[in-house]
Amino acid sequence: YISASPFVYQDMMGLSSMAYGIAFGCNAFALMIVSGIAARLAATRSVSGMLAAGVGLMTTGVIVVGVLVAAGVDPIWLSVPLFFTVASLGLILGNATALALGAVPAAAGSASAVLGALQFGLAAVVSPLVGLGGEDTAAPMAIVMAASALIAVVALLASRAPHHQGVRPLVG
Repeated sequence: YISASPFVYQDMMGLSSMAYGIAFGCNAFALMIVSGIAARLAATRSVSGMLAAGVGLMTTGVIVVGVLVAAGVDPIWLSVPLFFTVASLGLILGNATALALGAVPAAAGSASAVLGALQFGLAAVVSPLVGLGGEDTAAPMAIVMAASALIAVVALLASRAPHHQGVRPLVG
């Protein structure tokens, strides 16, 4: 999203630099608000349940983005599911990190370093992919987001699978 959003919002939707900044800021603000809500809910709700809700919301948003791109609708409509997809990260990022670090309490610092390296490494690999189709299509962004959502769903499901022979789940 971060790599593709300038193309989608400015080139495809025709937003000015200022309008793009406002749109990007609104999405970031939504992520911040949902993160705050998740932090408050952590006292009364299951961390894994909030993570599942976030992955479900993100996946739904990504599917809607894909359908809109495939249908060739006016790109301005992409801003709605993108807003919800970005906001859903407020339920995902902190909760996934908490579950992952909780799985290895004796090595939480090392685990945090590995998580950070994986996040930046994957971002470096994925970022160029969203530009493959040029500046006139959001299809590469939709495909990369769909692949990422699929990985998140598979990881979530794997973390909920019964433990076999001492194998720890990916998350939680």
